[in-house]
Amino acid sequence: MTDATMMDFPLTTQMILRRGAQLFPQSMVSTFDGDALQSRTFREIAERAARLANALLTLGIQPGERVGTLCWNSNAHLEAYLAVPATGRVLHTLNPRLFPDQIAWIANHADDRAILVDSDLLELLCSFAADIKSLRHVIVIDGDGRSALAGTGIAVHSLDDLLTESPPLEAWPELDERSPAVMCYTS
Repeated sequence: MTDATMMDFPLTTQMILRRGAQLFPQSMVSTFDGDALQSRTFREIAERAARLANALLTLGIQPGERVGTLCWNSNAHLEAYLAVPATGRVLHTLNPRLFPDQIAWIANHADDRAILVDSDLLELLCSFAADIKSLRHVIVIDGDGRSALAGTGIAVHSLDDLLTESPPLEAWPELDERSPAVMCYTS
């Protein structure tokens, strides 16, 4: 009998993160924000993802809990795609093109505990955030927005502040490759 050719290594987003940082550290990841091209190396993306992973632990987001993203395609959104499932949490993309009541229903049904949001979508999120029963944290990617949800009981954080305060995660959890990583609702 011949041994199988499948690798004996779990295929998780941790592997993508580590492999990219190790083999392609100088590869550029770029985002056009409408005015300028913002670029980071994959090494920088990986370090920021490791800092975000640690920040999620600090905020008390538990393995298996959902972290929503209300974002456009960007370097920061890629960092969330890497960090959230690599720590055993479930990344949940929210579609900013839906009506606010639809997004709120989806976020409630998914039981999102935190939402990362681009600052230009913060007003949209604020229109329904208080209706999301499980929402405890909002992380504003490219701004502050701390006063935006005052009085709702939802903590608002600046992503830059969280990344500055959080060292890169060193001890990544061991994950089963069959554990949930990402969820999305279709319309």
